[in-house]
Amino acid sequence: MGDFPKLSQFAWETPNRGCITTLSYQSIGDYLDYEGVDLASTADVWPSASKAFYYPFYIGSPVTVYQLGWENGNVANNNIDLGVFSYAKSKLVSTGGTAQSGTSVVQLVDVTNTVLTPGQYWWGFVIDGITGKVVNRTGSLSLTRMNAFGVKQETAAYPLPSTATFANPSTTGTIPLILMMTNPST
Repeated sequence: MGDFPKLSQFAWETPNRGCITTLSYQSIGDYLDYEGVDLASTADVWPSASKAFYYPFYIGSPVTVYQLGWENGNVANNNIDLGVFSYAKSKLVSTGGTAQSGTSVVQLVDVTNTVLTPGQYWWGFVIDGITGKVVNRTGSLSLTRMNAFGVKQETAAYPLPSTATFANPSTTGTIPLILMMTNPST
């Protein structure tokens, strides 16, 4: 019980100020918990170069996004593009192709301040290669679970396109620790 909480455990405390992650209740974290999926962290290579995965999340009150980020693994030598998409699949903001920097650390990238109003959105996450590692929550993510959680994929999507073209996952997947730093907005 004396362990210091992991970053992802703080997301529920400040849903519209601070940090929202893929493991937050605003994303698929609740589903993972409900399904009893082990949230073990592993540093893995990306399943396929330039294959994007899209993870759903929602916003309950207006926020301004000012940084996006992920956690690098123990090898950091690829380029990542992380973006926020509307529910209609239009890219609203992204990091653009960003070289991984630092190993075993959270990497935050400043983005254009973007207001998100209450509603559903998608994070798009893509890596241009398969040698750089990111920290993922793997557990038992079968194709059935990936589809049930609403995860989508797109091949040949580096850099992220202005409009996403979704397909259901064709490979068992991973859930990278995606972070979105926000401030309340009016």
